[in-house]
Amino acid sequence: MENNLDDYGILILSCDKFEDTWDPFFKLFDQNWADCPFDIYLGTNTKAYESQRVTNIFSGEDKDWSSSLKSILDQIDKKYLYIILDDLFIVEKVNSQNFINCFEFLNENNGNLMHYNPKPKPEKTVSSSYGEYGVYNCGMPYTVNVVGCWKVDYLKNLLLPGENPWNFEILGSYRASYSDGFYCVLLSPFVYLHSIEKGKWFEDAAIYLKEHNLFPDSNRDIIKNEFKLLSEIQKIYFSIFMKIPWRYRLKVMNILRKLLISY
Repeated sequence: MENNLDDYGILILSCDKFEDTWDPFFKLFDQNWADCPFDIYLGTNTKAYESQRVTNIFSGEDKDWSSSLKSILDQIDKKYLYIILDDLFIVEKVNSQNFINCFEFLNENNGNLMHYNPKPKPEKTVSSSYGEYGVYNCGMPYTVNVVGCWKVDYLKNLLLPGENPWNFEILGSYRASYSDGFYCVLLSPFVYLHSIEKGKWFEDAAIYLKEHNLFPDSNRDIIKNEFKLLSEIQKIYFSIFMKIPWRYRLKVMNILRKLLISY
């Protein structure tokens, strides 16, 4: 299939209260992905980032996360968007072809979402002219993730007003459980530094930005690395839990629901 890159774009999802991330984010983006062949969008409320490479998309005053995202998507004329969050700083060189392959694979297979990493672990893989990708079967939990390559029309239909990102990933996975077209890369197409948790800078991210003269004028507190260690332990625990075959996990969860629900 001939590449039609006009159908694809990159959306950095943000909001006005995270404007202190924009300058370091885009400077690192430019350093590590100077040849990005896609249109680049910043989705936010009312404030703009000044850059010739970036198109600002405004959702207006914040109602709720899902309504703001729907408003942003309605203003972007793309078939597929790769969504990245504003606090995921790209810190190594990006190979544009990996993203092109991801977009083209989804387009050719009418896919709905490509996870940006192989979590949860896919049940099987599929080979194609664009590379090898993981496949998530219908009914598999945790198939919805904000970050990744989305078919825009499907994402807009999946969004419900009033949800935050965590609600969306959990409840959206239930709503998507009868859909196929969910995939994952086997190796993330970009290396990132997660910089903010609960509105505060991670200490290692703050150190990295200061070492590269990118730390912004920010009123955010800095979380000590001990807190990040706890966060990483939680992620490891979750990763171990996710290695249990999902059908067994669902059986256990259904039993617990029956035991805990009172009539």
